[in-house]
Amino acid sequence: VALAALADARLGQEEVEAARARAQESWAAARDEAHGLRMARDRLEAGCKADEAELAELSAERKRLEEDIDAAEPTLRKCRDAHGWLELEHKQRKGIVEACVTGLQDKRALILREFDDFRAQVDKVKAHRDATLAALAAGPGP
Repeated sequence: VALAALADARLGQEEVEAARARAQESWAAARDEAHGLRMARDRLEAGCKADEAELAELSAERKRLEEDIDAAEPTLRKCRDAHGWLELEHKQRKGIVEACVTGLQDKRALILREFDDFRAQVDKVKAHRDATLAALAAGPGP
């Protein structure tokens, strides 16, 4: 009976030691996992802080750009209004210039016709003069 009790005690002790070894392995795995999780959390927190800093910079940049846009709006409106007036004025002046060009072209055509008429008269007078001079040079007639 004592041997059986001793064998049972050894078997119980081996089971306890095996359970203890499994518990130590489980605890070591849990410790390693907890360490990995802490490291991951630390990386995430550092990344979060960096992202928050970048977000703050981007928010400030956006606010500055929005203020710049708001400040530029009145100038843009004035420029658009001025552009509209300039386009209207350009159309009016273009019409005036086109009318002047047409008038000048008509006057040029008239002047060229008058010049051609004048040249024809000059040629006629020259021919008459040449004929008269030739007749005078030939002497008095019978």
